[in-house]
Amino acid sequence: MKTVFSFLVLFCILAVRASGSEPMFLWDVDFPYCGKSVVRDAVENSSGGFVAVGEVCSGTMEQNALSVCGIDSAGSVAWENTALNLGSAAGYSIERSGEGFVLCGVCTDSCGENALVMKVDGSNGSTTWVRSVGNDGDDGLYNLCVGRNNETVAVGYSIDEETHDSDVFAVCVSDSGTVLWSKRFVAAGQQAAYSVVPSTDRDGGFVLTGTDNGEVFLMKIDNRGNWIWKTNYPLDGNQIGRSLTAYFDEGYIVAGSTAGADGYPDVLLVFFDENGSVVRNYTRSTDGPDSACFIQEVSPAGFVVLLNSNSGTGEGYRPHLLRFDPWLSIIWSVEIIDRGAFCYSLLQTSDGGFLVTGKSSSPEDDSEYSSCVVRLSPEDLLNWEEETVPVSHAGF
Repeated sequence: MKTVFSFLVLFCILAVRASGSEPMFLWDVDFPYCGKSVVRDAVENSSGGFVAVGEVCSGTMEQNALSVCGIDSAGSVAWENTALNLGSAAGYSIERSGEGFVLCGVCTDSCGENALVMKVDGSNGSTTWVRSVGNDGDDGLYNLCVGRNNETVAVGYSIDEETHDSDVFAVCVSDSGTVLWSKRFVAAGQQAAYSVVPSTDRDGGFVLTGTDNGEVFLMKIDNRGNWIWKTNYPLDGNQIGRSLTAYFDEGYIVAGSTAGADGYPDVLLVFFDENGSVVRNYTRSTDGPDSACFIQEVSPAGFVVLLNSNSGTGEGYRPHLLRFDPWLSIIWSVEIIDRGAFCYSLLQTSDGGFLVTGKSSSPEDDSEYSSCVVRLSPEDLLNWEEETVPVSHAGF
């Protein structure tokens, strides 16, 4: 009854105005094309600016240094700091935690790949602490979230040196940098986790998604990293779950890709209930490869998906935002960049706008690319709350 009533309320809000005006371009950050770089994630700070993380090319051996930069509310780079530039390093995800920001990624040295979790000062990106975690083989962390007790949980992969299998890997670190636990969830084949969010139920814990031998999975662990349950969603071909969001307090949506009939990946959305059962799915295909890399629930209902779409005509990928209502109808679509680019993360800002991060090619040379951060305005849904027509709730 709770679900039925909730959707009736949403129907009252959305039925009259099922269309809206897309966000407008506000600014992009002018990163120089002086060596390859990418921004993989960003988070808003208390002043209305942003702190972003990624990597920049360093040295003569095509090595990468982990990069953290501050961007003010007008789109200018306020500061930039590189860290862990001995060997190679990259940052994949960042969140606000206490007085600073936590991030996760991977660093590489002569012994292989190591998973890392760091905390940095939000005023200049200086390192507060850094922890290298993992097992005997290669390890890396792709995404993180901050839990109810200000602890950081990061997820990724861990390679078994003997079998060469890849297992889901998770680590929990306190706000002061103490490693509380790390867990490797051993299973046959190739698994990796690409996204994690706090569980919505009263018991707490965390929910993960990724790929399990070519299938999208949803997995729950408790606050100590114990494996509670895991469900897979098998489809023909190869699937990857890239991003995860809690939806309408009733379950979770996974955004990613599935192999299409022509061999190209298509956009895939899978809806799970709070216990991991599949409720429905959605695919979107074009003439070329497409992949959803981020999903965000938005007010007053529905969600926005960041996808990279390639027409297959040699013009490269074009990042888009798609705005869906709760019934999977598209309200608007926006092309973020009009040249070859690939974006990784989407942030809804405190004013209701959007920030997209990734990399884009040089207008003069498609082989050269640099970091990309684009700021969009809030959407304009034609004042739908003011123009709602009352609907009778007889019988409820």
